[in-house]
Amino acid sequence: MNKICFILCLIFFLSGCNHKEEIHGIIVKNPLSDSLKGITFPIKDNADMQLISAIPLSSLIFMDGDREVPYQRIYNKDNGTYYLLQTDFAPNEIKIITLKKGTPKKYKPKTQLIINVKDGGNWFWEKSEDTDEKQYIYRGGIWSNVNSLWVDSKHVENSLDIRYEGPVWESDKIAYRFYLDRRNATDIFGKKTDALVMQNVGKEFGTYYSMSDWGMDIFTVGNSLGIGSLGYWANSKANGLAKVARTNCRIDYNGILESKLTTNYYYWQYNGGTTDICSELSICAGSYLTKAHIVSTEELDNLCTGFVRNEKGKLITSAESTGEWSYIGTFGKQSIINDNLGLAIFYKTKDFIALKDDSLNHVVIIKPENREITYYFCGIWGQDSSRIDSMGQFKDFLKKQQALLNAHLVD
Repeated sequence: MNKICFILCLIFFLSGCNHKEEIHGIIVKNPLSDSLKGITFPIKDNADMQLISAIPLSSLIFMDGDREVPYQRIYNKDNGTYYLLQTDFAPNEIKIITLKKGTPKKYKPKTQLIINVKDGGNWFWEKSEDTDEKQYIYRGGIWSNVNSLWVDSKHVENSLDIRYEGPVWESDKIAYRFYLDRRNATDIFGKKTDALVMQNVGKEFGTYYSMSDWGMDIFTVGNSLGIGSLGYWANSKANGLAKVARTNCRIDYNGILESKLTTNYYYWQYNGGTTDICSELSICAGSYLTKAHIVSTEELDNLCTGFVRNEKGKLITSAESTGEWSYIGTFGKQSIINDNLGLAIFYKTKDFIALKDDSLNHVVIIKPENREITYYFCGIWGQDSSRIDSMGQFKDFLKKQQALLNAHLVD
């Protein structure tokens, strides 16, 4: 684990007149010379986890001084159980998060995932109002939330059977969706509020393309990778997940501090080969970043990700670094409504192959390790609560996120 942010375990004793009370503490350091407000960070160290496991989950409380802080228990079948906590830090602060028994508070969720589909209607072969071409369109039925979805073979763009045209994931800062059709590209909803809003959005197709009190769809995807979508680099271009036999997506969990979605793409055809792809996407409270963990069933010489090229977006890359994480970004008046929007990908330095451009995208080419890659992507909008509305502010944001990733203070 990175020495800067090494999270260790401390047991100390408070002595009273006639008793001795054992207090468990976890030491966490803010590596930045800036304050951090509402940061969600993981507790994974084995010694810490042993201390936490001594208290029943139903009565486990984490305290930052005299203030109880929200937490979420995450179970990972491959890497075991860990915890997420959320609190504030002063610049370069080292603090002790203490554990005690009691009745935990119930906190309002700050993340959510939605898969919402039409049920009870029928498919019709008719002309699409968007393309003027015939296709299957779903008519009738009512909207229903589901935890898992096999994409119907008749589903294409604007089929009207899936709300938002795919799953939506949201933090208190931003929301994303990706299309469950040949595009398989991620879009951005800019939010002017820290409330969770997407459950009330998109009941009528296209209504999110106009500004509302909460915000709007601020991004143009077209045939590009959108933001952070997966591809394979061949023939001088990023080849997305357009040709797959079947697709299933499921909500792994909806949590107060993190929500996670898993999508399985079966028999993806890439450059003459086929493989299955498992994509795990997660988002944390207080964060603009989506974490992408990708696993292929076959060994591949590369995988790639990136975001749309826009002549109004100025390209930014991280300085050459020995740190664990690097980044690529763009910033400028590249939103749908011509105001400032920043886009970024954070990738592991050791897995980096090359940065490339094709006709539609800025692309990061990554070398899978044991058939896996992990990266993060994000959008920052000038009208959201970050108030980042200049190139300088966006560069500062990227450097801070890079430092937090290098310090393992981002899940």
